[in-house]
Amino acid sequence: MPVAWPSIYGGGVRSVELPTYAFQRQRYWSGPAGAPRPAAAPRPAAPIAAEPRFDAPADVAGREQLLGLVVALTADLLEVPDDEIDLDGGFFELGMDSLMAAELRRKLEVRLDRELAGTLLFEQPTVNALVNFLANSVEGPPETPDPSEEDDDDLSEADLVAILEAEIEQAQTIRKGVGPQ
Repeated sequence: MPVAWPSIYGGGVRSVELPTYAFQRQRYWSGPAGAPRPAAAPRPAAPIAAEPRFDAPADVAGREQLLGLVVALTADLLEVPDDEIDLDGGFFELGMDSLMAAELRRKLEVRLDRELAGTLLFEQPTVNALVNFLANSVEGPPETPDPSEEDDDDLSEADLVAILEAEIEQAQTIRKGVGPQ
């Protein structure tokens, strides 16, 4: 027996073609009839090595940069627009699997130029949790040397030999258990 859907839902019924392949990663949420759906713009695939390194302090601007980075990488892996990434929804609820989680961790390692735990996305299961963790653990830019410190290039060979001998003597003293003086 066919159902007369327009009489049930009023005149705002439209049919939607559903994918025949389950892993097409397209969402089919119902909305008002005739409402335009934002299409996911394909992203050009760039090699990871060509992407700039990322150094961010734990301040607000750094957190916003981290948030943008994590959202962009996650959306790229899931092949969805950035605005479809729920910041408080779990990565696995968004459709990510363990291989994608490993790929996201690898891309973050490259971009942040630091090693991250293999269990990172299991321990930080949402975008916000991951960004907060990274913002609190990412080291800032490398320190620049203090110009007031003595530069070894300005020392004579005799001075360098004296410094080296003193360090060797100190190491031998510590090794014998006497301790530095």
